[in-house]
Formats: sequence, C-alpha cells, structure tokens
Amino acid sequence: MSGKKVVQAAVSVAGVAIGIALYNKVPGATALPVDTVSPSLFEEVPGTPGAFIYLSNVSPTIFGEPATDFDYHVSPEPSLAIEAVQRYASAVASTDTDDILTTFLNVTMAGTMTADQAADLHWKCNELSGTMATSVDACAAFSTIGERSADLEKRSRWSWVRSAAHVANRGAVQILYGALGNAAYANFPSSPRSWCNNADGSNACISWSTVESWNHNYAQQMVSDAMSVVDFNQWSAQANRILGSRKRSAADVCISNRADGCT
Repeated sequence: MSGKKVVQAAVSVAGVAIGIALYNKVPGATALPVDTVSPSLFEEVPGTPGAFIYLSNVSPTIFGEPATDFDYHVSPEPSLAIEAVQRYASAVASTDTDDILTTFLNVTMAGTMTADQAADLHWKCNELSGTMATSVDACAAFSTIGERSADLEKRSRWSWVRSAAHVANRGAVQILYGALGNAAYANFPSSPRSWCNNADGSNACISWSTVESWNHNYAQQMVSDAMSVVDFNQWSAQANRILGSRKRSAADVCISNRADGCT
C-alpha cells in the first residue's frame, strides 16, 4: 500500500483477539490469531477525502454475514465513524452481545446513532439486514418483516423499491447528493462497495452489491432520481439490477443511512 497512510487503531482490551466474541456466538465466524498486531480499522489515503472504515478487520463475519459487506468509505467528516469502529472492536472483544449489536449498527451508520435508537431494541433488531436477526437471541421476539415495504416507485428512470429499514433523512440524502458532486476522484474504488457522507451528525450512503468500476457522477444522477420519487424521511430506497454491463448479473444500488444496503 505504498503512498497510503495506514492508521493502527488501539483496542481497549489488551491481549484479547478481535473476533473471539463472534467466533463463540455466530456460526462460521473465525477469531483472529491472538499473537498478531491488531489490524487497521480505518485508513486515510492521500488525495482522497475522508477515510475507509474496515469492519472486516474486526472479524470476518458479523451475525452470520460477511463483514466485508459492511466496509465503507465516509467523507468529509470521518471522526465519528473512526470512533465508532474502535468502540465496535472493543465491544466484540468484551463479548457483550447487546453492546456488539449497538456498536455494530452505530458504526454502519458512521457513528450517527442517537441515544433513543441505541436504547430501542425493537428498532435495532429491525435494522439488521436479511437474516442477521436470527443470530441475536434478543431479537427473537421481534419480527423484521413488518417493517419493510415492497412498494415500487415507477415514476423515475430507475424503479426504486422502498423499505422502512435503514432510513436516513432527506436532508442527509441531499448532503450526500452534493458531496458526490464534489468527490475528488472520478471512479469509486473496487472495494469497499459503499460511499457515505457524514456531516452535521447525519449520515447517508449509496451502496452497491458488486460491479466493475463506476463513477460518482452516475451515482449522483441516481440519488437525484431517487429523491424525486422517494420520501427519504420515511423510506430507504433500492433499485435492482441497474448497475453493470451484464443485465442478469447487474448490481443492486441502495440509498440508506448505512453502508450495507436496504434489506
């Protein structure tokens, strides 16, 4: 990684392998070796605003899902996200499941979780993607299905599917739109597969499932199109199979409050 400034994050529990908690609690998780130096939890790259946040350097899986799905880039103010990933790493080392859940969701939101959200177990369980909630005993009493919507917005270039999960707010999405236009680089890196904006305590992200290189101008067009038909104070939005040269395997794109998508 020549030319890159890699910042080593300090984990508060000395001598405890990051990942042990998930190794014990989540099927398929693997603890990192205890005799290695803690990997970088975030990275700042000269010429690129913000920072890259690496949850996958805490543990390879989180609640049954690949942790690389939750890595993201945040700009222009990464300090809250950096603090959040350090707290998440400490929570994983402490083996406190509720603390892991709370700090995990906070770091995917670039450190913008409110105190009310952190105290609301129902909200937190519904914020977990896909089948992740099944890996959390405390979430067994809550249904994550009723909080989602299959409503389709067709009055746009892309057909946006709305969801009540991972809702940002319209102001944060508007800031994201402006930030994409000011991005210092033409193309997104191949990894991570999300670009977030954290400003004034609000967070909004555009994320994609997988695709070859694409540019921020196209992403800005997508955000603009989505804002014309979706109320981001109530919904997140996903457009399916719209990104990439191969239609059948084209990537999904999501606009939400976090780095890993809408569902």
